[in-house]
This record gives sequence, C-alpha cells and structure tokens, in this order.
Amino acid sequence: MGIRRQAQLLRTIARHWVKVEPDTVERLRRMVAGLTPKKAGKVAEYRERLRRFDLDANIDVHVPPAPTLSSAAGTGGSPPCGIGS
Repeated sequence: MGIRRQAQLLRTIARHWVKVEPDTVERLRRMVAGLTPKKAGKVAEYRERLRRFDLDANIDVHVPPAPTLSSAAGTGGSPPCGIGS
C-alpha cells in the first residue's frame, strides 16, 4: 500500500471511527491532496508521438526487424545434437 493510500486510510479512520474535530479532518484532507499526483497533461503528447505506429507500414519503416536466433549465433544451419529435428 502506497503512502497516499495510507494517508487516505488514516483520514477515514480519524473521521469515522475516532471522530476527530473537523479542522483536523481538513488538515488530513490537505495532506492527502498533497500526496495525490497531479495530472501532467502529457497523454496527448505521447499519443501524438505513438500515432506513427498505428499503421503496419509505418512500423516496418520505424522499427528494425528483430534478429533471428540463427543470425545472432552466426550460423545458418540447424542447432547441434539434432534439437528441433
């Protein structure tokens, strides 16, 4: 459980079970709000960057093909010891 969730749990316990004063609950609420990550607005920018990969033809242009096991090993033949035969 992350620190923000722990702070939310502490606020809930304080408000509903311990019945602390409203000003204390407000301080806890502000603490939880300070631990909540802000939305940076980068989603649109990332979608625009990734849009070029929407078409398969563009993937072939932008992403090099992965090397095969045989080309990485430097052999073009079958594996030794008859594996895969």
